[in-house]
Amino acid sequence: MLRYVILAVLAVYVFAQNKHCCFPRKWEARGVVNQALVKNGTPAMVHADVFISYDASRKMVALNQTVKVANRTIVIRTIEDFDKNIAYVISSPEVCNKTNISSKFADGCVPDSAKALGHVMLGYGADKANVKSFALNASGFDVILTVTSESCAPISETITGFDNKTKLHIYQTFGLYNMTPGVRNESVFHIPDACHKKNATGAWHQHGSVIGKRSYELL
Repeated sequence: MLRYVILAVLAVYVFAQNKHCCFPRKWEARGVVNQALVKNGTPAMVHADVFISYDASRKMVALNQTVKVANRTIVIRTIEDFDKNIAYVISSPEVCNKTNISSKFADGCVPDSAKALGHVMLGYGADKANVKSFALNASGFDVILTVTSESCAPISETITGFDNKTKLHIYQTFGLYNMTPGVRNESVFHIPDACHKKNATGAWHQHGSVIGKRSYELL
């Protein structure tokens, strides 16, 4: 069975003192993930539309994901509470799986060990945006990360490598758009009643990243 893996929707996992720059502390954005996965010679393509709410002060991340894979469309809501070290995966108002988070909360910084690839300008005139890119290794994956030059707001990343846990060869592109400061509706971090039931348990794989590496058994 293959697993769909959102790898490090922003894979930088850094606690080092020396940093190129750090992402904003509280923000929301929409994102698009495209993956090519291969396991035991069997390929799969995955597309996901994601809405992310990120709050470093709460140490919480909430995601709404619409995943398209193998002619299936699956809607998943995820809430990660790093203060309690618990992740919640909500597939319906009555169904919630939860488990412990094995990694620490990461503030999302580009470490000095990352190789600066240079600055470029996107667009032109009044619509231009100055960005900078970095190459780094995160949890064994090769990552190219692009952020805005002034505010270090994440724009895109490309991830390639082999996931030893899921035995997947992975190529992933991820892009963020319509990013805004703050979180418009704090209720996105509210844990549903279904998640407090004793039988609310399930498989979850959490690895170090700004938002985490997530895998769901979809294939």
